Amino acid sequence: MALNQLQQEGLGSSYQLFAIAKNQQQAQQWQASLIKQPSVASVRVVSDFLPKDLEQRTGQLQALFTESDIATPMSYLEFVDMAKTQRWQGSERLPDTIDNASVSGHLFASLSNGLSRLTQFDPVTIESLPKVLSERYISEQGEWLVVISPSEDMTNVDALEQFITESKQIAPNATGRAVAEKEVGSIIVSAFQAAIMMSVFGIALILIWSVEKKRDVLLIFIPLTLASLSTLGLMHWLGLSMNMANIIVIPLIFGLGVDNGIHIVKRFRAVRSLEAFFKTSTPKASLVSCLTTLATFGALIVADHQGMHSIGLVLTIALSCILVFSLTLLPLLLEVTKKKPIE
Repeated sequence: MALNQLQQEGLGSSYQLFAIAKNQQQAQQWQASLIKQPSVASVRVVSDFLPKDLEQRTGQLQALFTESDIATPMSYLEFVDMAKTQRWQGSERLPDTIDNASVSGHLFASLSNGLSRLTQFDPVTIESLPKVLSERYISEQGEWLVVISPSEDMTNVDALEQFITESKQIAPNATGRAVAEKEVGSIIVSAFQAAIMMSVFGIALILIWSVEKKRDVLLIFIPLTLASLSTLGLMHWLGLSMNMANIIVIPLIFGLGVDNGIHIVKRFRAVRSLEAFFKTSTPKASLVSCLTTLATFGALIVADHQGMHSIGLVLTIALSCILVFSLTLLPLLLEVTKKKPIE
């Protein structure tokens, strides 16, 4: 949260990209091109730490302290009189006389010379920078570090993709947290897709073995599929994003929801009518089972950890969808698809 706030306030970002240029020329070329990209807020190289417009700033400083602008200082006697009148602490110890010429010579006569020395400087180069600073940005081989900062919110996947793409088009070796999260995200998405396929395949095999009518396998999967789609739709409507934590919810929908499907199908096949089914204890048992599971995972909503909070919130939505579709749609599908008795 603190890192996100720093980025929103424009004070820094942990999503900076770092690129290695072969030399100063390439680094400054990258900097000039990168700063034009919409997704880039700033680009820093070591030469940015050098002072800019020194001659102009020195001229402005000198103009402020021209001889004509220097006010004539008060005499020592006037100073002593003021100190004693206003009863400054220690004013009684001030001597009555002092060598005014000596004081004036020391304090004011060489003001112009002092100002001249102050505004004279040797040419400022990279070598003028502190060694601790320059060594962070320039390697022993003369390679230059280029630091690229994003302008958008990096929690937005599209903004993250744009920032990486635009940066790598100019600095191909750019890397950092943004690139790492993108690559980790790709690995997790692939693992998620594999988990979905394996869970669906494994559940289908168990259903084929456990139910009598093979078409019931399809009927059980219909509410689970609709629950998954409804969960994703509600997440989009509520402004919730799929992340590395709550991405496990979709496989869990099939794992947690298939129990209700099996119990409902078996009970319906036993009583053979919709009316008789709702008079049995199965609907109530399914309701209680879903509610207890929902309460367990829903408790994660109050967690301070954002990942746990996200899992609890999305699972609450998912289990609610499972409950609705299992107790309403599945019995109706079973009623509609049952074979009519031959008269």
